[in-house]
Amino acid sequence: MSELGYLEASLAASQMPLNETVYRDCPSCGGKKKFSVTRTAHGVLWNCFKLSCREKGSDIVSGELLPPNRKSTKIKPYTRPYLPMTILDQEYFDERFGHVPMDVKLTEDSARYLLPVYTPNQYIRGWVAREPWDDWAPVSGTGRQPKAVLYMHAEGPTQSWYHMFGGPRIVVLVEDQMSGYAVQQAGISACALMGTNLDNDKVREIAQEHPKEVIIALDADATDQAFKLARKWGLAFPKTRVAILKRDLKDERIEDIPQILGVAV
Repeated sequence: MSELGYLEASLAASQMPLNETVYRDCPSCGGKKKFSVTRTAHGVLWNCFKLSCREKGSDIVSGELLPPNRKSTKIKPYTRPYLPMTILDQEYFDERFGHVPMDVKLTEDSARYLLPVYTPNQYIRGWVAREPWDDWAPVSGTGRQPKAVLYMHAEGPTQSWYHMFGGPRIVVLVEDQMSGYAVQQAGISACALMGTNLDNDKVREIAQEHPKEVIIALDADATDQAFKLARKWGLAFPKTRVAILKRDLKDERIEDIPQILGVAV
């Protein structure tokens, strides 16, 4: 197996449906249409049929088969009291984002919002203490960085799920929790990466939900990163594509999100 063979096979497989084979010119020996690439449920296989060429290999890329990260999630639970949202907070979310997110709390000093981190089964495995998005939010804010602090009381990838009932035919990967809520309100399942990166644990958990398609829809200023994620991890899912956004999804009208993503609901 050569690096050239691996790169050529990975590039070809990224454009192929499952269980399909294509024939290309061999990147190692130049044999015309001698280089076969097959995408399987668990990865990609490639082989040059020219007798004098040893180009042959395989790569396991199924997300469900990825090994776990060497370091597990650092447990740091939120242990302080919290308060329910007030009517003013609910009105703020409705006016600012077009909906009122479920389960959001306030820190005991009413300085930050506490956004739940959901497992795929919609259990809460942590909280993010978030500064207000605007000066006119009811909470006061601390005025100190960072603007968001993660607290996890259970092991698992640091990402949050927003499922639709009936299973995730499509999963939209977004940066932040409010974008996740917005996509869910639009009738589509979402997973908030809480950042712009993927790793083995995140990809494996996404793959275990068996989506038919994964759409990477990072914020408008992270389009290049979205394409990098698609190139690196796209083969872990049956179909992967990038949605190029003009604005963050949390700032779009809920009814416009399916069209922005190119999804029929």
